[in-house]
Amino acid sequence: MAISEMIPTVSICLPTYCQTEFLRKTLDSIVAQEFQDYELIVSDDSPDNSVERLLQEYDFSDKLIYSKNVIALGSPANWNQAIELSKGRLIKIMHHDDWFSSPTSLGEFVSLINANPQAGFAFSGVNTKSPNARKYLHQFASRREVDVLQLDRMPLMLRNCIGPPSSTIVKRECFKAYRENLQWLVDVYQYSEILEQTSFAYTPKALIYSTTDAEHQITNTCQQNPGLLLYEYLCFFNNFEKLSPTKNTAYLNYLIELVLKYGINNEREIRNIGFDGAIHPHLIKVMNFSNAQKQLKLLELKIRRKINEASLSSSR
Repeated sequence: MAISEMIPTVSICLPTYCQTEFLRKTLDSIVAQEFQDYELIVSDDSPDNSVERLLQEYDFSDKLIYSKNVIALGSPANWNQAIELSKGRLIKIMHHDDWFSSPTSLGEFVSLINANPQAGFAFSGVNTKSPNARKYLHQFASRREVDVLQLDRMPLMLRNCIGPPSSTIVKRECFKAYRENLQWLVDVYQYSEILEQTSFAYTPKALIYSTTDAEHQITNTCQQNPGLLLYEYLCFFNNFEKLSPTKNTAYLNYLIELVLKYGINNEREIRNIGFDGAIHPHLIKVMNFSNAQKQLKLLELKIRRKINEASLSSSR
């Protein structure tokens, strides 16, 4: 095989959209990596040439593949586009506002998944920071969460203990495309699909830094769209609850809480948000409650969820 045709160990897939002040830090961290057997795929959704101009400041030589989208694909289609352009044995997506925590991070990701031959997926802890925060917060899955995740994906519906896509690395044969009809739960939905087919490896060590709560991030838009949130939680519940060995009522209770919180009164209103799957009988029952019953039920569910969250926090 000619050198130009050799398959790299890792494809660093970097979907971009403007925000070059964040992207510069991402690129600097990639340049600093000691592990060099990678290709860098940049799929650019920007309406201008700001990303392309920034890339010209770096010398990635033949490691860089840059693709400018004539028509913006949006998230997560642009994520999928970057991955479709790649050819590495391992897929390492990096968001343009995340960056490696040290020069050894990429090598540690590779070692983590290579040391666990049965694992097609691996993830690390992450240091998160909002633009206005003074300190980073080290977030990682607890031992209990890791043990549960080995058996059941449903807990990801209520808490993403894996972290952002940048905290993961996946073997190509195990990779699942991001669902382009999702935004809020797009990452945990993909993790769940992958983990139905393979096991995982994990380190609590923070191998990346991640930006949170920035104005440009799509999560802020999602949180202001009740219909979108309810639609995605319904999709997640319907797809993975039937596979859960525990059948924990906490997941159904959360759906009921959302229906009550957002004032959904009948099946037609659920269909109007685009959901065409089966609707759990308990949801239909609650939607038929009187207003007073709904308020009491909502209060009960909020209190119960807070107690459960406190219990989980104390066990971490």
